[in-house]
Amino acid sequence: MIHDFCSLNDILWLDPVNNDITYTFHAENNVHYSHIDHMLVSPALVHDHQSVIIHVEDHNASDHYAISTVVNIYCNNTTKKKYVKNKTLKYLWNKGDVNEYANMLSKELSNIVFHKTVMTCDGLCQHNCSQMIDQ
Repeated sequence: MIHDFCSLNDILWLDPVNNDITYTFHAENNVHYSHIDHMLVSPALVHDHQSVIIHVEDHNASDHYAISTVVNIYCNNTTKKKYVKNKTLKYLWNKGDVNEYANMLSKELSNIVFHKTVMTCDGLCQHNCSQMIDQ
């Protein structure tokens, strides 16, 4: 369903650069690993669909690895081109405000409207789910 959505809306689903890491969520206590964190972008923003970097860090307190990508942004109103070398980022997970993040995420997610039928559709149902997505 997501692939169809991306295809219909000219959105690119990005894949990891390195296939050595095949998961972004990890729960070692019950040996559960899955790739549930994704990036969807405009094709004009990236050179290659295989451009997501999964940041495997020991100091990350989350059960999700951070993911990132480099995007192409061009400005026509500048006279000088400034090149910024890609550098390794060090995330300061201990300085984040978890409550602020949870509130902001909850607010943003509450703006997404899906019909219940779409969320449970297996593609074989008698409902016209693809039309519901467009509404």
